[in-house]
Amino acid sequence: MIEDAELLRRYAEERDQAAFAELVQRHLAFVYGAALRQLGGASHRAEEVTQAVFVDLARKSALLARHTHLAGWLYRSTRFASAKLKRSEQRRQRREQEAHAMSEPATNPETLNWDRLRPVLDDALNELTERDRDAILLRFFEGRPFGDMGRQLGLSEDAARMRVERALGRLRTLLVRRHITSTASALAAVLAQQPAVAIPPGLAASIGSAAVLVTPAPVGLFSVILMSKITAPLISGTLAAALTLGLWTVWPGRVTARDLAALRNENASLRQATAPNAAPGLREAAARTYTDGALVLARHVEEQHGVRSSARAKAAANPAAARGPAGSGDSRPQHRDHGLATPRDASLTFAWACDTADAEALARMIWFDPEVREKALATMATLPASLVDRYPTPEQFYGFITAALSLQGPPPGADVVEQMLSQTTPKEVRPGRLAYPNRHEYQQTPEGWKWVFPEPGVTRWLHVLGDSVLTSEPGP
Repeated sequence: MIEDAELLRRYAEERDQAAFAELVQRHLAFVYGAALRQLGGASHRAEEVTQAVFVDLARKSALLARHTHLAGWLYRSTRFASAKLKRSEQRRQRREQEAHAMSEPATNPETLNWDRLRPVLDDALNELTERDRDAILLRFFEGRPFGDMGRQLGLSEDAARMRVERALGRLRTLLVRRHITSTASALAAVLAQQPAVAIPPGLAASIGSAAVLVTPAPVGLFSVILMSKITAPLISGTLAAALTLGLWTVWPGRVTARDLAALRNENASLRQATAPNAAPGLREAAARTYTDGALVLARHVEEQHGVRSSARAKAAANPAAARGPAGSGDSRPQHRDHGLATPRDASLTFAWACDTADAEALARMIWFDPEVREKALATMATLPASLVDRYPTPEQFYGFITAALSLQGPPPGADVVEQMLSQTTPKEVRPGRLAYPNRHEYQQTPEGWKWVFPEPGVTRWLHVLGDSVLTSEPGP
């Protein structure tokens, strides 16, 4: 039987349609079956995904012709296409629901009631800012007095009352888009008089019994940030950076005593937020802070890359200024892009991408072992949708994470990295995989040698999403 790689080569170089048809026939059941499983048995959606996967295979045939095993790529491509389709379908359903609500007859302000409001309320609440949503939830869903609200939100009683009034006005505007009109006072009355939820008998006891059998643990993005920060060693700047990153063995530390003091304060706040007797909403407020901080960090990394790339271009035009990381003004020899043809080239290119905080370049040279990529996908499922939309693949997301970490601790100068590589011999872990003494591993791929993303970094490095060190630093 002709190998997959040969069939792909024939198609890529000779546009041999029969060769490609043979590939499709050979792997069609495999791809369609995977898509069917991942899309919950929706056959028409599975067909759509299957077609997209094989179209992508044709487009990348020249590159993939060097793959010895095509099944792994087909499976990953099917998983990615299925996840993308599901996200698209969810967005479409939300739009249809909103359009349906808007097409219904308008509600007379005098006839507004809970039955009319309930089906669209949560969609409208979700569009409020967190600050306004919290005000509505605390006042009308938890029944907090204004004085209690003020203490929890750090406001006076009058300020808490004004915040609720403004939030009601904005909620009313969002409900109008769903063709439900009312006065602010009528809306407040309906929210305040909503029926009590009937809790099934024995549910609390059942939950309590189940809780005894498991180890309680926070979930999602916030738990990763929380645990990494609370357990972070509060030690000297250089060593703290080294343990945090796990990327380089030597660099000048950037974590100051002031930064460490700030970390201690953050740890104290996080412990308070997760204590058994913590005030309601304190944990959620802390989680929102770090979620917002993640998007701020994403913008910061992009800005820093722009600054460093611009300074590097100027330095390249002026050989006398060709030392130091882009824009930093120090004396370290600059790194440059060496490509991925050899493990040594990939190591030097990795240093260059870290030095310039180039998240896209890092994404292109990251390699995940299949089980690590599955873990990365599972971790990304806990992230805010806004962050995943910005970095939709594990390679893109962890390229961003690595770039962010590199801002805390850049690599040594190019001369130091080159000397390290010249004095060490990588060890062959298995065919096509080499490991350096600094625990960096590189995998041979059709695109060249790539840096193997370490499994511990999938969760442990997410602490950077909550770090204030980066966003408060002026940068080069």
